[in-house]
Amino acid sequence: MTRKPILVVHNLHTDDYPREPVVDDGSLYVSYYKNVHGEQWIFWHDPRIQQAFLTGGDVGWEIYEVGGSTEPLHNLILSKEEQIWLMACWEATR
Repeated sequence: MTRKPILVVHNLHTDDYPREPVVDDGSLYVSYYKNVHGEQWIFWHDPRIQQAFLTGGDVGWEIYEVGGSTEPLHNLILSKEEQIWLMACWEATR
C-alpha cells in the first residue's frame, strides 16, 4: 500500500528561521492550529515515548516539550484560543 499525505502545511512565517519542523511519522498524533493573525502551531504526541511537543512559527519553530497543562509553558504566551486548542490536543492523546 502506498501512503500518501492527507495534509500539507506550508510555513507562513519568514524564511529567516533556522529550521522548520518535519512531523512525518504515522504513529504520531499531530494537530495543527493557525490563529486569526496567521501564527501557526503544531502539536505532536509520540505514544512510544509518552511525550508531547509544541512548535510554532511565532517562536522560530523551536520545539518545546509539553505536559498536560499549559501553565507554565516555557514562558510562551498563548492566547485563550491557543490554550484551549493545546488542552484539547493533550486530552486527545490520553
